Parts: sequence; structure tokens; C-alpha cells
Amino acid sequence: MAEKKACVLVVGENPEGCSEMAALLAGETDRVRIASGFAAGLDAARKGIFDVVVLCAKEEDSPQAEIVRAARARNSEARIVRLEPGDPANTKTLLDRALGQLRTEHPIGYANASFRSLFNAVFDSVLLIDAASETVALANTAAAKALRYTDEEIHGASVWQLIPAHGRERFRKMLQRVTSEGNVSAKDLVLRRKDGTQLQCQCSASLTGELPQKMIQVVFRDVTEKKRLIGNLAEASQSAPLREIVSGIVHELNNPLAAVLGYAQLSLTATSRKKLDEYLQTIHQQASRCQSIVKRLASFAPPPQLHRETTDLNTVVEEVASLFDCGLSPSNVEVRLQLCPSPLIVSADRGQIQQALLNVIKNAAEAISSDARGVISIETQRCGQEAVATVSDNGPGVAESIRERIFDPFFGTKPHRMGLGLSISRSILRANQGEIDVLQKTGQGAAFAIRLPLVKRRRGRDAASHY
Repeated sequence: MAEKKACVLVVGENPEGCSEMAALLAGETDRVRIASGFAAGLDAARKGIFDVVVLCAKEEDSPQAEIVRAARARNSEARIVRLEPGDPANTKTLLDRALGQLRTEHPIGYANASFRSLFNAVFDSVLLIDAASETVALANTAAAKALRYTDEEIHGASVWQLIPAHGRERFRKMLQRVTSEGNVSAKDLVLRRKDGTQLQCQCSASLTGELPQKMIQVVFRDVTEKKRLIGNLAEASQSAPLREIVSGIVHELNNPLAAVLGYAQLSLTATSRKKLDEYLQTIHQQASRCQSIVKRLASFAPPPQLHRETTDLNTVVEEVASLFDCGLSPSNVEVRLQLCPSPLIVSADRGQIQQALLNVIKNAAEAISSDARGVISIETQRCGQEAVATVSDNGPGVAESIRERIFDPFFGTKPHRMGLGLSISRSILRANQGEIDVLQKTGQGAAFAIRLPLVKRRRGRDAASHY
């Protein structure tokens, strides 16, 4: 960066003294203008832009004050040097000091301007919070816009006016943690805009600077739309497995229906009672098969809202395994059941639990290679006060590196999949006061445990309660 040179205005009543001053400034400036007399100096200050104004006079008077006001109206950072004629040594010292300060401050100002430009160009919203006063020391354009403040309004504002009442304790804990640990990442945060509306954010924070000028840098991103889209996709995805089941069962229904129609036509032309009885028996068998498929499909269809009822987890597992075999099971995958000998009575939305269990079974089946002999085992058991269904397979298993993220929305290892199945299953189970975990498994394959609280039967009437 080129060294800053000053544009200087020298004002004095003595033309010779002004010329001597200009000679002292030779090589230090881009331009020196000499104004002989205060009237000429005032005219020059009003028309030109100067970095330094040198006033050569013994005493300060009103005309000099006018020149200073005019110069600073054109350049608010203009430096004013007052010199008394007849003191060359002091004159040189004062001029060198003014020019030296100008050369020092110019790169700082340039750097500040560059920083501000880059700061405002950042896509994410950034707040710099003074740790001592808990006020906003600096906010970039994205932050001010997201919170619907002007730059002037948000600067110096208390950070607590940006946090709704219900979120202040959470934010206070985040500030305490970043102060003690130095940084916090990927935290959900709710901010309050100027108009009172709330902003769903994901933020990270870090500590910068040294006491007493410590700053907390908070970087946040609006995730309101992202959360809405995830919710919509999750809702749509919940019905996707049902559509796949329907597609598979339509195929299963076509075969017995074709047989029913064919044998019905043969019955119309039967020439003996024996033949007619054979045709009617086949029609009855195939029609019963259709009825069985339809009943299983009807029992699987989930209600539109959460509808809790007491049900046996063993029965739910049997129904889902039957549906999976009927419409979705790949030819190389076998489902094996090992059910608890006693009923496992839970209070849950039957259709939703079927949905969650089916998602886990499908996930296991898709993990098994198409050229391998796959086995999915479902075991139910009573564990303390919980009913547990464990789904295990002989596929490649869950790598340790992804174990913590396996239930995250949109995280998956299979191409052309949305990665929502396990996330939706966890949401469903938690809505029914249950949980799902991926288990550590020795040997090949993966295992997932679905847990639901058991219902305790009281003696006497049909009253029931959770353990």
C-alpha cells in the first residue's frame, strides 16, 4: 500500500512566512496551497479538501475558527496545526508530528474499512457482543437485516432485547459456557426481531480479545424455513412406506383375483357337479387370501392424529412382519421372529408404532447386499418396566464414525435415499413416550432396540397405568 501523503493548506498574513512553510513541507505532501490572508484561507477551505490546515498566527481569533469549521465540514478528520511565526524549530516539530500521525492513522483507517467491507459481505449473520456490558459492539449487514434493525439501532443495543423471555436462561448458559470454554458450536437459539416476531436460528459462539475488551462473537443462521421443510418432508415421508406397501399388495392381490375371475368363468360352463365344486372351492380359497391381505393393510393404516390405545407389542410385531413379507421383503431376505411368551402391553398409537417398526426393518433390509442371504431377526422381551423389540440383521453394520449421526434428518449411507426413515422412527417413538437406540453388536450386522413403557394392570376393573 502506498504511503499516505497529505494535502496541506497554509494560511497566514505573511506571504514570505507561508512560502518558507511550504518549503519545509516539500516532499512530504501531494499538494500545498498557500493562502495569504484569512479571507483567502476561508475561501480555499470551503472549496478544497485538505488533510492538514496550518494556521500561522500569534493568537486564535474568529476568522481562524471559521476556517477550521469550513475545513472540517469538507473533511471531518482534517488536522489543525497552529504555529506562531518566528520559531522555525518548533514549526518543523509540529509539522512532522501532524504528518507522522496522518501516515500512521491512514493504514489503520484503511484496514478498518477493509474489515468492515469483508464483515458485511459474510453470508451468515454475525454479532460482536461486549462481554462486560452485554451490548452489541458490532453487527454485520446480514445480522441487522435478519433482526430487522438499522445499523444505527442495533449498535450499542442490549443483547437481552434480542432474546425472548423464554429463551434468556438458555442464552445466559451459552454465554457462561463460551466465557469458560472459549467456544460453543451448533446450538439452537431463538432471537427476537425488532417487531417482536421470533427467529429460529442455529448459532455458534467464540471468545475473542483480551480483558477488558473481551468480545463474544456470535454467528447465527436463520433455520426457520429449513425446519419447516424438514417437517413437511418428514410428514410426506411417513406416508411413503405405506404407498410402497400398497404397490406391493396390489401386485399380491392381482394373482388371487385373476384366479377368482378365471374359475368363476369356468363355473358358468361346468358340465358336472364335481367340477363345479372344485371351481367354487378354489374361488373360496383365493377370495379368503384377498380378504386376509386387505385386513392386514387396513390394520396398518395409521390414523391422522395420535390415538393411544393399549396393545400387545408382540401382535404389532407379527402384523408388521407379515406385511413386510407380503409386500416389501426382498427375495433374499428372511424375517425371523422370537417373541416374548407373555403379552407386552403398551399404551401407544398402534399405526404409528407399526410405521416406526417398518422403517427400521426396511432400513435393515436395504443394508443387506442383494447377492447375500439376508436374515432380519426381531426379538421382543420384557426389560424391567419396558417392552423392547430388538431388530438385528446380518448386514455390514453401523460404523463407529456415524453412530452418533444415524438418527439425524437427511443423514444416510444409501444413494437416492432421503435419510429420514430412522429420524422419523425416533420422532414417532418419542411422541409415544418411547425411544430407539442403535446397539453395540459383536460380529456382523446392526441392531436397533425399540423401547416402550409397559402398562401395569391393576386388580379389579380394567384400570391401567404406566409403571
